[in-house]
Amino acid sequence: MIPDYTFRFIALDVETACSDAGSICQIGLACVWPDNRIHTFSTLVNPGTAFDAFNIRLHGIGPDHVRNAP
Repeated sequence: MIPDYTFRFIALDVETACSDAGSICQIGLACVWPDNRIHTFSTLVNPGTAFDAFNIRLHGIGPDHVRNAP
């Protein structure tokens, strides 16, 4: 669950299944508190599209990992 706090900043990162920018298969957040503590959050996402072998090699996430993900 994403915390409900005031942070200095939040960094967002996504991984994609293929070269299509809309094929997100993982979302990650790094939430940085004013004292520099960091809270991380990530979730897999089923992009509903085919995975390219290049992307699977790059991040290690494949269709089997996201089969039951939202």
